[in-house]
Amino acid sequence: MENFVDVSEAFEGLTQPIVLYRPAAGSYTAGKWVGGTPTTPSINAVIQNATADDMLALPEGLRSEEGLKIHTIDEVKTASEASETNADQFTYDGSKWMIQHVFDRKIGGYYKAIATRIKSNVA
Repeated sequence: MENFVDVSEAFEGLTQPIVLYRPAAGSYTAGKWVGGTPTTPSINAVIQNATADDMLALPEGLRSEEGLKIHTIDEVKTASEASETNADQFTYDGSKWMIQHVFDRKIGGYYKAIATRIKSNVA
């Protein structure tokens, strides 16, 4: 039995609801990619600006992007080649964000995730 402290109660009163866009796994059918049906789970999270140290967890090309960190007791997901899924996305303060890295804080019973802003292709 693990002797870890569950800090999830510390989040109470500090969280705000966000709705994730979670793409489902897909597969190739007759040589064409067919994506699965996405889901939109609602989670509660503490949302903060990512610090320079937080951004160091990201691959080098993403470190200069605008970032947020979220703390939540709900699972959030990054892209996975193994399960053929894209990363969770959410909208916050009028911008779209994509989960890039997740720290599973087993000791505290929560997840810390780093998200980067999805830039619009519209000029």
